[in-house]
Amino acid sequence: ETINIGTGQLLTNNAILKIIGGVLGKPVEQEFVEDRAGHDRAYRLDCSKLHYYFERWGWNEVFNPLGTSLEEYFYYELEKEKSTADR
Repeated sequence: ETINIGTGQLLTNNAILKIIGGVLGKPVEQEFVEDRAGHDRAYRLDCSKLHYYFERWGWNEVFNPLGTSLEEYFYYELEKEKSTADR
């Protein structure tokens, strides 16, 4: 069984790059290219199954903004790398 997990936020690629740049403390380099014919303008995950299980199990949905979650993950990985290097 596959359950998609998403933030429910609608963000552009540029907005995501700005969030990542904010987490890293520097702008993210990007290159603009021409759109392909038939290129999708947006992608969205169907998270209805996740919401179904939250409701079924009586769980509360609590989602952090993408920037907060990326920052927490970034620092988690840094700490993990440091502890591995100390061994």
